[in-house]
Amino acid sequence: MAPRSYPGIGAGALLVFILSIGYYVTPALLGGADDQMLSYFIAQYTFSQAQGSILEPGCSTSDILAGLAEPSWPAPGLTPCATAAARSDPSAAAPCDACHTRRMTTAAPPVPTIALRQLSMHYTLGATRIEVLRDVDLEIATGQTVAVAGPSGSGKTSLLLLLAGLERPAAGTVHLDGQRLDTMDRDALADLRRDRIGIVFQSFHLLPSLTALDNVALPLQIAGQRDALARARDQLGRVGLSARLAHYPGQLSGGEQQRVAIARALVHRPRVLLADEPTGNLDDHTGALIRDLLFELHRASGTTMVLVTHDLDFAARCDRVLHLHEGRLHERRRDKAPGDAIPA
Repeated sequence: MAPRSYPGIGAGALLVFILSIGYYVTPALLGGADDQMLSYFIAQYTFSQAQGSILEPGCSTSDILAGLAEPSWPAPGLTPCATAAARSDPSAAAPCDACHTRRMTTAAPPVPTIALRQLSMHYTLGATRIEVLRDVDLEIATGQTVAVAGPSGSGKTSLLLLLAGLERPAAGTVHLDGQRLDTMDRDALADLRRDRIGIVFQSFHLLPSLTALDNVALPLQIAGQRDALARARDQLGRVGLSARLAHYPGQLSGGEQQRVAIARALVHRPRVLLADEPTGNLDDHTGALIRDLLFELHRASGTTMVLVTHDLDFAARCDRVLHLHEGRLHERRRDKAPGDAIPA
């Protein structure tokens, strides 16, 4: 059946009228479709109509309202009634039988937070060329936790430095949160790190002349944030250091210093957290506490996390475990017993 238009009245206006009536009967029939959902569909329909979609004379108000009540709606590219049909038959994700409304334009697939394409890096020592990374391809989705394992000297830290824009690749591209790092200048990279990247180092790298509070607030103060101290105080509370705000690094234990470093890395709410052996300088008990803290904070923030570690117990808690060997990344099988270490 070919789509039809109505002379003298726009199909959009007609739909608004129908939905305006349906809004008052929906709560009794379907348990409620609030005005935000109705407004959202009206806006979506207007866009769809501009693309050439017109409702059929046989379009049922109840079909549209049933779709609005679907828990899975709004679905990318589907009208409410098409969503309702797709619930019972996934192949029905197409123009619905009730009104023959065409599919709206489907949104583009999400861009991964981190994407490496044919990435290569090497160092030159005298006449010797040392290959660190060779044609590495990698995608990391938003919110994923990824562990990078490998022997000492395999290039794990170099990989993190490339992800942070602190090193330049010899070839290939680095994309982070939609930005191509390998083409950005130093100032742009500094701004990117300030706004979107948090880094936790094995050796803490706290400024000894600043208190815990001032160490955490410093990145925000550099960025001109007026609430820097308040946000730093709140973040230190999240890592359990509310009673150590005025202490200097030399007055804190190793575990406490790492907590300050983690608070500093997360205080600006970064999209990506990079952690280089964050428990490497800590005893087993303190290291376990720091591991728990990192994953607890990740769950709360949804930050994409990439960490380097030799500890398989730590790595196994991540969504993915990658092994770096002879310049290449391989997805690692988790077939060793918890507590085993990856050989250095």
